[in-house]
Amino acid sequence: MIALRFCLVFLSTLALAAPASAGDGAQRRSLPMQAITVRQIMEIVQAATRAMEQDIDTARQKRFAAITALHDGRCKEALDYFGIDDGKAISTRWILLRAHMHWRGLCFEQDSAEAARVLRYAINDNPRFADAMALLGALYWRGDGVPMDQSKARALFRSAMLNKEPSLLANESGPSTSYGEPAEVRYWNLSENDLERAFTEGVVGPWELPPPMRRELAWFDSLKSDGAKVMAVAFALRGGSDGYPKDPVLAFKWLRAASIYMKYPPAYFPYAQWLRDEALFALRVADEQTRPEYRNSDYMDANTALLDAAKTGDIRAEREILRLLRAGPDYEQRHWAIYYWLLRLKSHGDDIPRAEIAAAKANIEPENLWWIEEWDERHAQEGEALTPLFTSLSYIP
Repeated sequence: MIALRFCLVFLSTLALAAPASAGDGAQRRSLPMQAITVRQIMEIVQAATRAMEQDIDTARQKRFAAITALHDGRCKEALDYFGIDDGKAISTRWILLRAHMHWRGLCFEQDSAEAARVLRYAINDNPRFADAMALLGALYWRGDGVPMDQSKARALFRSAMLNKEPSLLANESGPSTSYGEPAEVRYWNLSENDLERAFTEGVVGPWELPPPMRRELAWFDSLKSDGAKVMAVAFALRGGSDGYPKDPVLAFKWLRAASIYMKYPPAYFPYAQWLRDEALFALRVADEQTRPEYRNSDYMDANTALLDAAKTGDIRAEREILRLLRAGPDYEQRHWAIYYWLLRLKSHGDDIPRAEIAAAKANIEPENLWWIEEWDERHAQEGEALTPLFTSLSYIP
């Protein structure tokens, strides 16, 4: 509704500013462009913004009212808002809250077996549902509603931490909080206390954290802001080594965290390679929880990662960029870029034959040679030094 309102406002603005069509007749005249001022446009946009903010505030107030009703025992009011009925049907929305309610006996009779059923349903629906894995593991650890199986509990705890969003590790304060979410704690600063609260008070009520879960939380916390360790986890998951399960899709997620969120330079080049990996792309498409939207976006992201790696002096990235440019369509700027990267590789000690450089130089008009040869000298910062090559590289699949 918010997006629709904004579109209508925008279209209304265009309608005011646009001339009438020829078929409108003599009695309807074009509205001059001067008829709507910049100030009027600003007033329209501000009115739309206020309406959007009011909608957000209203939704937030309703959510907090439902949480308060749940806390005060006004179950029908709370269940109506969260869409949780009193039957056996399970909706994926607020599913952790429902498991919590069965486990704690909140608005339902206390039934740990039903809580376990809800959690298994959640994991079957989303095999990467970290919080549901942790809670189900707690039930198996205690034998609460399920047969005691501490080995299975340990496996669930490890899966929960591997499937937890690794980008959380890049930020000391965690991601922005989601207002009024009683079923998930989204704000972590990754201190031990907050990690424990995330899996206890925020989800299932205070209980003593099982020792293996505490160890997993400590392990996750030890990776905070450590791109090298996060990348090592990614490679272990890709190959199924060092005691990690083989999960290339999950490995991609961890490497992306090291490269994009932690900005760990050694991760840039392998991340670019994994983005271009067709077999890995097929696995990501088959995974409903991590399915990429557009293949071209991966190519663009890979090119950006290659350039980021090249800025750090990674000669592998420079060679790959040169290979891609040679495979790309033929146009004048491509010849400039090829010549530039040959010179750059040569300056970094790569064994580039002089004849190859001379052949590339012959494809460039003499008046354009000087700025290519002196580009890095005239632009000391690497970010600027590579700027003209984005266009050349961005069209190469």
